[in-house]
Formats: sequence, structure tokens, C-alpha cells
Amino acid sequence: IDFLGENVDAASLGLTLNEVDHLRDVRFLMNSVMYCWFIFFILILFLIWLVKKNQEKNIPLLLRWSGVVVVVLNVVLLLGGLFFFDQLFVGFHLLFFPQGNWQFPVDSLLIQIFPATFFLTFALWMFLLNVAIGIGLFLIGWRMKKQH
Repeated sequence: IDFLGENVDAASLGLTLNEVDHLRDVRFLMNSVMYCWFIFFILILFLIWLVKKNQEKNIPLLLRWSGVVVVVLNVVLLLGGLFFFDQLFVGFHLLFFPQGNWQFPVDSLLIQIFPATFFLTFALWMFLLNVAIGIGLFLIGWRMKKQH
């Protein structure tokens, strides 16, 4: 289903116009996040190049601290999600979907297509991926420090 495409016929999908509008908003948000990650990645590469050019000996420390920060931030997000999920969920949707098209009845097709377990599974995989990246950064920095 091309529910995130530009020319969606809501009736043929069984979605309401509000659901289709929400999916378009989600597409815009996800694209924006991907662009930000790309810019962030380019910035990190530039910073590594700059540090390597001027202070190569600090790269292992930079990598270790980057790994620690990534892991700690993800653990904080996990704990926040476990203890304040409802508040974070509502706050997130009010911030990114201020027009209000994010609340749907339990029997809506959109809720059936994307149940809560979909988002929990997605969040768990994102958490695990981020923690693995953080641990990887730390280990690379640790290994580089041992070699010097």
C-alpha cells in the first residue's frame, strides 16, 4: 500500500481523510528526521577530520565519551518511556501534530494497521541499535587508546 504517497485515494484504502492526512504528516516528519541525521553524520565526519588534523591524540577520548553519551541518553529515554509513556506520547503528538489529527477511535483502520505493539517493537529495536552504536564507539575509542 502506498499510503505515504502523494496521490492517495483514501476511499480505496478504507482510510478516512484524517488518517491519510496524519500519514502524510508522519511522512514529512520521518523525512525531516532522515535529513537531520544525514546532516548530523556529515557534521560528525567533519569534526572527526578537524580533530584528526589538529589533535589526533584526542580521537579515542572523543569516541569513548560519544559512546557513553549515546548509551546514557538512550537509557534515560527508555526509563522516561517506561515511567512517563502517556505524558511523552501526548507531548510528542502535540508538538509534531499540533493540528490535532493524531487521535483516532480504537476501531479505526490506522490503529489496526499500526497497533501499539508496532511502536513498542520499533522503539525497542531503535533502543538496541543506538546502544550497540554507543558501545561500538566506546570500544573503538578504547582500542585506539590501548594501541597508543
